[in-house]
Amino acid sequence: MTEDALMSSKRFLATALLLTFPVVADAQGRRAHPRRLLRILPDAAASIRTGLGYSNPEFDREDEDSLRYIHIPLDVVYNWEGGKVHPFVGAGIGAYFLQFKDNGRNVGDSEDTLGATLLGGIECFTSRTVSIKGELRYHIVSDILNGSFNPDGAAITIGLKKYF
Repeated sequence: MTEDALMSSKRFLATALLLTFPVVADAQGRRAHPRRLLRILPDAAASIRTGLGYSNPEFDREDEDSLRYIHIPLDVVYNWEGGKVHPFVGAGIGAYFLQFKDNGRNVGDSEDTLGATLLGGIECFTSRTVSIKGELRYHIVSDILNGSFNPDGAAITIGLKKYF
């Protein structure tokens, strides 16, 4: 891969798999059920969550070339509760592990860097313990390849969520 080819593929939209492990607590630091979270705003709840994200978006110029992302986030999320539909917004920081691939094989050394995320979405409850969730997350990641490539991008996540 040449630097010119990489520069032409700075921006992309990727579909990502994000496994989320909510970490929530009440005012006394006890693990809380989603309906008993620390209240920040009327009908709003705050939570801290972490997880593991993976995506491998392809470049427009060649289907076999890609940039593998592994992302470990730490996010603060505000969720407005009310009825069956709960919109949410959040922001966070994370560690990113990036690897260029050419025809499915690793190219060069992998790079690890810090980044930030902005996110928002909606959670629609189908029952008290099951919801369908859609999320748009924008990754703001430090430039790699000595500043010649910007891996910023958006990820869309759609999934089924089960509360226990």
